[in-house]
Amino acid sequence: MVLKKSWRGFLLLPFLFLMACAQGGSGSASDGSNNTATSADPIAGTNGCGAMNSQECAVIDLVNTERAKQSLASLKPLPACVAEAQSHAADMVTRNFFSHDSPSETSTQRFQRFGVAFGYYGENIALGYSSPEAVMSGWMNSPGHKANILGANFHSMGVGLATNSSGVMYWVQCFSSQNP
Repeated sequence: MVLKKSWRGFLLLPFLFLMACAQGGSGSASDGSNNTATSADPIAGTNGCGAMNSQECAVIDLVNTERAKQSLASLKPLPACVAEAQSHAADMVTRNFFSHDSPSETSTQRFQRFGVAFGYYGENIALGYSSPEAVMSGWMNSPGHKANILGANFHSMGVGLATNSSGVMYWVQCFSSQNP
């Protein structure tokens, strides 16, 4: 699944939804109805997670734990990936959709807009998981998502999380071959 940017694919699993796509400003958003991204809780500077909140940062820690088991280098937060992931999670909540492509742009266009669309890049999305551990378990039990998480061409990543007014969490992982 880790291919140049000309390839797009996804995997839709029943029950709790997961999608993976491999292709070669942070903040929060609200639609006025309590649909907010959780990135409004930054922990900048304390552990290298920058604008990511503790749950988003925990996902990176869990990714790096899985990568260490395979003797792969740790991924470092890339501000452009963090911004892309947080923006996409908030957008899915605000506009009530679940897809790599939004109603107004493709994932490639979004990655270009955030400056991530060169070299190798990829994205995992999920909804309905209530914790970093749960979403990582789902992704690691899906071959396409696992391939992104363990992609040897990736050097950096970002995580976004947004929760809708019903409490459903939307998760996004952005992967990049860029060095942070």
